[in-house]
Amino acid sequence: MEKLIKAVHLNIEQIIQLLKQFNVELYTQPIKSLSNATIGAHVRHVIELYTALHNGYSSGLVNYDNRKRDYAIETNIEIAIVQLYFIVNNINRSNKNLLLQSCFVENDVIETETNYYRELAYNIEHTIHHQALIKVGLLEISNMLIGNDFGITTATLKYRNVCAQ
Repeated sequence: MEKLIKAVHLNIEQIIQLLKQFNVELYTQPIKSLSNATIGAHVRHVIELYTALHNGYSSGLVNYDNRKRDYAIETNIEIAIVQLYFIVNNINRSNKNLLLQSCFVENDVIETETNYYRELAYNIEHTIHHQALIKVGLLEISNMLIGNDFGITTATLKYRNVCAQ
């Protein structure tokens, strides 16, 4: 699954490179079109889902709902970048079966069989979704140039290329 690990690395690296252009005001500014969430809040969310997967790997039990929600990641760009590098440096693990716990209706916990590679794929897709929200937010509050492929799935990019021909 070398390609999956590479995809995680490329995806996270996009966020790191974007964050290196930020100042704290931009990172923590509430954005109206994002229900007053900040770029930092979206980055924190991405980091915490990967962290939940990392932390649940040993026990075989992953629960994205019970994550820490670390305000320092949301407000400190340097901490966020360190955490993103941690993800990149610790994501390459062998596949194994996992149990995913989720709560969709009130307090009813649903358990679903899954595996590590499936959850990595989920995290990539989830990250791309948050990148798209980050892009929307940045277009509202700044003139920063963002790559055309930031927040766009590979399938959509391929489709657009076919349509353009």
